[in-house]
Amino acid sequence: MSLVVLGFAIGLVLWAPLSEIYCRRMFFVTTHACMVAFVDASAGAGFMPAVLVFRFMAGMFGELPPANSGGVIAECLRLQSEDWQ
Repeated sequence: MSLVVLGFAIGLVLWAPLSEIYCRRMFFVTTHACMVAFVDASAGAGFMPAVLVFRFMAGMFGELPPANSGGVIAECLRLQSEDWQ
């Protein structure tokens, strides 16, 4: 569990600035696909070091939605306010 939280911390520092510079949707789709792949790999891993590495990577790639949810909501509200004017 602590490696997932460490992956969340590193993923936050890595993905949040990149998704502000580039397209958020691209990062949402790719990081979600990678997170699913690493969770599946950790479920099928045969020995403990592989499970730990895969859980860390799953945490790192699973951090993007919580990190960018505020930006997505702000963009949606901005689009709604532009429609009213």
